[in-house]
Amino acid sequence: MYQDADSWKNAWNQATNVQQIRLMGAWDAETGKYLPQFNPQLKGFHGNGVWESFTDSNGVLWAGGDIATSLGAYGVQNTVGFARFAPRDSAAPMVPTNLQVSVDNATDKLSWTKSAESGVVYQIIRDNRVVGSTSESTFSLNHQDGARYFVRAMDSAGNISASTPVVLSPVTPSTPATPTPEIISQKVVSTGDQWQYKLGLAALDSSWKDVATTETGWSSGVSTLGWGGSNLATVIDRGDKSPISVYFRKEISVNSLDEVKKFQISTVADDGVVVYLNGKEVGRKNISAQQPTFTTYANTAPSQSSATAAPLVIDVSPNQLVEGPNVIAVETHANWRNSPISFDTQIALDREVRNPQ
Repeated sequence: MYQDADSWKNAWNQATNVQQIRLMGAWDAETGKYLPQFNPQLKGFHGNGVWESFTDSNGVLWAGGDIATSLGAYGVQNTVGFARFAPRDSAAPMVPTNLQVSVDNATDKLSWTKSAESGVVYQIIRDNRVVGSTSESTFSLNHQDGARYFVRAMDSAGNISASTPVVLSPVTPSTPATPTPEIISQKVVSTGDQWQYKLGLAALDSSWKDVATTETGWSSGVSTLGWGGSNLATVIDRGDKSPISVYFRKEISVNSLDEVKKFQISTVADDGVVVYLNGKEVGRKNISAQQPTFTTYANTAPSQSSATAAPLVIDVSPNQLVEGPNVIAVETHANWRNSPISFDTQIALDREVRNPQ
């Protein structure tokens, strides 16, 4: 099969993907792209093949016809007429909850509430890198002031859940002494963090940007996200829909609000953005409509490089934060249909802590 080729004379040069099909294959119903993860090894009598296939009520795919052999779990096996393919496990485990970090001497001690699924391994992420894994609900490692921790679950099939909201390791004074105030800057959200996103194909309920909302039917990816640009960590698949808007959500955890002196959001306006904190707008750029909808166009179409060089910077009053979970929500809008867009947001938090002189 020579994907995207339209002439047999030069199919090899035109094709974006070349695959050998052994009687059966799978293709995406919307895009028509071949799905290489389904690659059965079937052989028929004298080159004959499958007459018919169907999926039963249990999700099992059945194929019938002149099938002689197939490749099973233990090698090539005789197959008289019928072959069956059980559905693979593609459901991610539930996200762990209630992640907490405490400091004991020079050790960061993490704890969380396990997922309901058994046989799950938990990956511990510090500053966007996996630093360990465990099947338990606790983990310890060397202390690092202001470290950004996440935990996610992985099942035996390799399915990985979304990450927990970020939790920061406390900043601890080195030795007891007369405390003096010191401003400590911490990155709450950085490039490479995970976001939930949804294409603006229809109007969303107004609660999409609130703290209590559950992201049902949302996708996830790490920033920078978008399409049509360069250096994108997550390329959003639009199919043939060409939406004008995309909606993004991220939950963060903020503790010890009395110490917070500054909370700054920096987001790329490519093409236009509206930024919300806990359901309330805190800033916008290149959007004029008072209440933009999923069909609202951005005012201008800056290039990705110019938008990245001149981000929208918002200084949010700490009084707008709440103790515990907070939700950052951003809607992006294109200036014209099929306009390239990119999305990246960073959040810096300044704390006034007491350190020894």
